[in-house]
Amino acid sequence: MNNLNNNNLQFFTLDSVIEHCKSALRSGESYIPVPLNFIPDISMKFPNLKIQAIIGYPMGTGSPRAKCVEVEEACSLDIYSIDFIINVSAIKSRNQKIISEEIEYAIHAAGTTVFQIILQDEYLDDDDIKFALSILSKTGLPIKRGLNPDKHCDYSYNTSSLSDKIAYIDVSEEAVDIQKIPENYRFIFGRALGVKILSGLNIEHEFPLGYYNRLIFSPGLLCGYKVKGADKMSIVSKSPVNGFMRAPTLSGNIAYKMAMTGLRALVLSGISKNWKNIVITNDGIQLVPADEFVGDKTSDLFKKLKKKYGDNIGIAGIGPAGEKMYLTSTIISSDESGIASFELSKGMGFGAIMGSKKIKAIIFIPKDNGFKIPSLTKEFKSTYEEFEPLILNNTITGRSLPLFGESVFVQLINDAGALPTNNFTSGSFERISHINHEAVNEKALEKNKSQFSLSISRQLSIYDTEKELISGNIGYNSLVGFGSNIGIDSIIEIAKITRWAIDFGVDFNDLSITLGLLLSEKYNGDFGNLSRVNDILKQMEKAKSYEKVINQGPSLLGRLLGSHRIPTLCDESLPLFDFRVMKTMGALISVAPTGTDPFSALTINEELLKNENKADRKIEKSILKDYLMVNSILDYYGLSSFMVFPASESNEFFDKILRLSNSALGITIPENEVLLYSLQALEKHIEFNSKASFYSDIMPDFFHHEKLYPLGKTYNIDYFSEENILK
Repeated sequence: MNNLNNNNLQFFTLDSVIEHCKSALRSGESYIPVPLNFIPDISMKFPNLKIQAIIGYPMGTGSPRAKCVEVEEACSLDIYSIDFIINVSAIKSRNQKIISEEIEYAIHAAGTTVFQIILQDEYLDDDDIKFALSILSKTGLPIKRGLNPDKHCDYSYNTSSLSDKIAYIDVSEEAVDIQKIPENYRFIFGRALGVKILSGLNIEHEFPLGYYNRLIFSPGLLCGYKVKGADKMSIVSKSPVNGFMRAPTLSGNIAYKMAMTGLRALVLSGISKNWKNIVITNDGIQLVPADEFVGDKTSDLFKKLKKKYGDNIGIAGIGPAGEKMYLTSTIISSDESGIASFELSKGMGFGAIMGSKKIKAIIFIPKDNGFKIPSLTKEFKSTYEEFEPLILNNTITGRSLPLFGESVFVQLINDAGALPTNNFTSGSFERISHINHEAVNEKALEKNKSQFSLSISRQLSIYDTEKELISGNIGYNSLVGFGSNIGIDSIIEIAKITRWAIDFGVDFNDLSITLGLLLSEKYNGDFGNLSRVNDILKQMEKAKSYEKVINQGPSLLGRLLGSHRIPTLCDESLPLFDFRVMKTMGALISVAPTGTDPFSALTINEELLKNENKADRKIEKSILKDYLMVNSILDYYGLSSFMVFPASESNEFFDKILRLSNSALGITIPENEVLLYSLQALEKHIEFNSKASFYSDIMPDFFHHEKLYPLGKTYNIDYFSEENILK
């Protein structure tokens, strides 16, 4: 928004307004406040500017009905929003009746037009402002302190005291420091913001479960807006599994709920003396005792929190595994119904980090249960109407995922010969028809959803014969991890193991490969033995002394078992795809610094898409760089990894996303800046990991010499250096 000086009488001339508009265009701004009488001239001369009609400039004078007529006239013109200045005289005389009436009349006249309140604090003292806010905050409308952008965040749509803030919480001291987003962070969101914060702290050599490590939550730019697939937050920290910076993502309703509080990022540090929950509302942040929840499974934890705080909450919590700081532990989030259903895209011991700080749960309770105001504007809606067909017309995001969820990939990967089976000894599962998308669809019921669901993928729920919910989200990692990789072919039993993993709070990949190693090495290949699997789960849950090692990840467990076949990379569990067939994906995953979601690599895996075998030895470095950039950009916006499918089909995809973002924020972010922030996030990430002695790991040894049944393939891709991949 261009700078307007309340004391500059030249503002009231058409020429001065025109100069302000020219200045706005030169600085890349697309929004300009304009007095009512100049709107027709300005809209004709500057058709690309979005006009904010100022009502009552400069001191809000005029009767409630007279200002209402001005609002009606403004709405009949080509404007974007109403900037309604509250009557300064009414505030100073403490006339609540006039203030309430003029807001009521004006809102009614504005209809669906974006409406925000302007509080001209240059003319008010502290008591005046306190009085005004006691009335205005109850309206739920966005409030700005004057028209000068130096005094407030440009075009904020959130009345929250946390709007566009970063919250730093030292849990040791229970100290909450809420800071305005720095100017040089103004356009940075999601993973890019978390990486920028962590990489600036010089903690590359600190102990991941110690005082100085941070746990950073940051939703993407489009989270909180009515955008399909914008349901992802990035969580950034130094992983206890290998000491490297990782940035997995968390889906469910958590990113949306956090975004609706206005908070841009949450940064946790220190080690609490006692167990705490963190409760975040639009009005502030509290650390509250959580001793009563210690030991709770996540399903019980989330039910209790929902009962205590109501339905309009988003939860990120840990189970008993996180409390005990097991390296297999992860962070669990709530779905749209508030049920514990989602895990991090990769666990990487992040549940242990949260447990090390003695934080059982983080609860977001926004005032509003709808979407951010720009989602309701004509401009946003028209831009979204252009964007949405890109999702709906894509075979994967428009048809397969809405119908079958992630289960649609199971048959696809099995047919490619790359489905991990019996601890990666085979690439195809004989009983695939028992666990593929058709089998799941027969057993699953779709959960009750609101009219608009943020998720692209159908969320499938499995119930028992008594119609009791077993698991609320059966996806690819469940079906492969607790199906083919350990030899189980029952959807009901897979759902039970999934429920156990969610409740205990462990990563699906870690659990699958742990079970696969034990069945293979300790129990002589006893795959498919459900009784054996359940015994192992009981051991993990009740583990004492030496038994705890089975909860510390497959890398350590495999070494202790003396195994030559440990499916890990950088000590992290491999994604549940066999890279001896999906070699391009393997090369991509091996250089990705983030611990990224492998689904996004499916679009460019040559064996899968072209059914060719040209990926042996040589893969173009440009493919890897493009892949890393696309993932970084999706995380910046908070978009599902599945968005790579429509993005790969349309050259307009990212242009439309940028336009959607600009209409949401009311500003113009140049495309090159989004690319720059995404590239910087990758560079900072790689630099951090290099200082922490990161190595672009070689694939498991057995991948190089053991031929995968039935295709007879090995992994034979040339080594790539992570440091050189972006050059």
